[in-house]
Amino acid sequence: MQEQNLQRSGNRKCFSNGEGSLVSAVMIGAVLFLMAATTLATPDPTYMFEGLRQFTTDDSPPDTNGAVSRDVVVTPLNNAILIQRRDGSTVHLPVTMTEFWSGVALTSSLSDPVVVFDPYTNRWFLTELEYNLSGPGGILIAASKSPDPDPSNWWKWRLSTGTNPDQPKIGFNSKWVAVQVMFSTRSMAITQRSTYSTKSP
Repeated sequence: MQEQNLQRSGNRKCFSNGEGSLVSAVMIGAVLFLMAATTLATPDPTYMFEGLRQFTTDDSPPDTNGAVSRDVVVTPLNNAILIQRRDGSTVHLPVTMTEFWSGVALTSSLSDPVVVFDPYTNRWFLTELEYNLSGPGGILIAASKSPDPDPSNWWKWRLSTGTNPDQPKIGFNSKWVAVQVMFSTRSMAITQRSTYSTKSP
């Protein structure tokens, strides 16, 4: 509310005679803030630790990804997922992505995991792709049932696609979760980008 009032007050003063002091003060303050920000040194990291190593070499490159909440770091690769605390200690031992997706009828190889933490609902969202050079692929989507991303405690879904998807992205707000993927031919010519959305659990 204060920000909106300031904006309206600024607009009135812009169109009045000799009363531009408020707008000028805001502009000067913004410039001084930017000048100060450029002189601040980047702080050293509080912790440095090793994440998840690739389980096997048959899924190279491993397509590294990860997300952080206030307490936990989740690191998925093509073939495994690891849950750690922010100091690097292990919360849940790593499991293969095949184990993670147990209960979902997998039909082909897994690739391109993407995980995000949703601060609105204190949940995690994860997506991974199924690719099959001889048939249709699929999009896998999971939502944690609590702030604890225990690999055994997620809701999971599979969407069948007519062709192999690629490069998944996740977006969300307080009500919706959206997953976007790209579809292409074997020659990598992009044919379509599709977005799938659902209400947040």
